[in-house]
Amino acid sequence: MPIAVITGDQYVGPEATPFCPGIASVEVKRSISRYAAQHSHPAVARELVRDGVRAALSGNATLALTDDEPLRLHRAFITLVYLTRSLVESY
Repeated sequence: MPIAVITGDQYVGPEATPFCPGIASVEVKRSISRYAAQHSHPAVARELVRDGVRAALSGNATLALTDDEPLRLHRAFITLVYLTRSLVESY
């Protein structure tokens, strides 16, 4: 399954791009040294991630679910509904 978004410091996007072309990155912290980072407030980071995922998935996102077991397929569908609902609901 393709990866659409990665979160982390200012280096994670450039490091992931060669392995996942087209990946969107969301910077939620700034590395200061190997053992220290300046982190965004959790509420700010949550908004940054939500907006980054929304932008990465807008327009051309396609999803296909298949399974030989109808109940397992239904459970996967319901899980996706709950996960994607957080993209449009505000807290």
